[in-house]
Amino acid sequence: MANAEAEEYKKKGNEAFAAKSWDEAIKHYNKAVTLDPSNATYYSNRSGAWSSKGNHESALSDANKCISHDPSFMKGYTRKGKALFDMNKWDEAEAAYKQGLEVDSSNEACLRGVADVETARKHRRRSTSASSGARGTGMMEQVLSKFKKGGRMQTYFLMFGAYYLFTNIWGRSSKGQTSSTIHETAPDDEDAEPAASPGQPSRSFAEVDGTWLSFMQTSGKSDTTLLLLHRTSLSAESEYGTVFASLANLSPTGGLRLLAPDRPCHGFSPCPPSSESSGSPDWLHAFLNSQSTSKHLGIIAAGHEAAGHALALARRRPEVAHLWFLSPAEVAPAVQNLAFSADVSSWIQKQDPQGAATAQCTADAVRWAVLGTPNIKDTSKRKPLSVPKLPDSCKVTILYTDNDEEETKLSSALEPQGIKPKSRTVGKANLPDILFEEVQRMTGAVDSSVAEEDS
Repeated sequence: MANAEAEEYKKKGNEAFAAKSWDEAIKHYNKAVTLDPSNATYYSNRSGAWSSKGNHESALSDANKCISHDPSFMKGYTRKGKALFDMNKWDEAEAAYKQGLEVDSSNEACLRGVADVETARKHRRRSTSASSGARGTGMMEQVLSKFKKGGRMQTYFLMFGAYYLFTNIWGRSSKGQTSSTIHETAPDDEDAEPAASPGQPSRSFAEVDGTWLSFMQTSGKSDTTLLLLHRTSLSAESEYGTVFASLANLSPTGGLRLLAPDRPCHGFSPCPPSSESSGSPDWLHAFLNSQSTSKHLGIIAAGHEAAGHALALARRRPEVAHLWFLSPAEVAPAVQNLAFSADVSSWIQKQDPQGAATAQCTADAVRWAVLGTPNIKDTSKRKPLSVPKLPDSCKVTILYTDNDEEETKLSSALEPQGIKPKSRTVGKANLPDILFEEVQRMTGAVDSSVAEEDS
């Protein structure tokens, strides 16, 4: 017979799980486990919370405990398989799913897990094969020829190498990094099918107006697309890495597709040939044209320049239904000529004197400053946002974080259109949850996470 007090803590944990409060959920599940350590359900639920938080090692540990206490409990095998899959241990993940199928040969979750592993393998084989193609060879020859000339191209090459090492080795092994669940395609394999199942994030590359753009996405078609634009000097992953994985949970439940491009000169997207194309929002319109279209488009734009791009895009695309502006008064740091390591160190100190930024944010900012000069226009001086006529029924929300300057001119410019923006002030720590709540309200999605938990 279940322990009544433990069941009460499990109920509280499920409520916190539904609210995406992973730490709170884990705390309640911990108490349930302490009161009734033989109940497999508590370990399963806690494993799910660990997985959602991005701590796949703990998720795996709890999944193993769940199976140990009740080998017939099917959720334990799917929890174990997912944890191993998210750790890129595909052989072990497949073995976990097949172990579950030995208990129940018709279990849909385990069958789907085996299929996901096989899809990932096929994708890896195609990526490896494509990487030796002529297009990739030609691109490398161009890079090497410029590298031999020395100067700024040497800096470019070295910075890109450091950035690649960070994002693919150090940055993806830390606990709590949502990017560990993102399976990347090779730059010259844009036609390969995504390794992740529908609703799961992956990285792709698209050729837009003669240059390559990197972007994160959730696969599958949907009536609603959410475009996430990062602020100047960061990348899509450093800006939205945490919230992207959370919003991806809405994809299978609410019919939402996510697109988060690295803007030109940012992240994995190279600088265009001229400074004009770097600052122009035309690339964004062309990028969306290269993707499958949706009936409705929502845009989250962080920082002043991204807000300008979002407004320019809304003028051209009648499907824009909602705009979220995050810290729209925040401008980019001033660009300087960073030719030597001493210049880089000095610039970093000026941008972040307290050393509060994450390592990935710092790497993104330095790479942007080094590779973009002189293609990058100086965006450190804020110019008034040009507010066009927005599509009918378009809604606007402005989100301010602590110490943000209010963008009053934006609100004033929207009033003649009959648009009264909703303003909210949120803490940076709560921002992922607030964005999830806002987008969930737009899509009308009903979260299925609680239903997945065992009552």
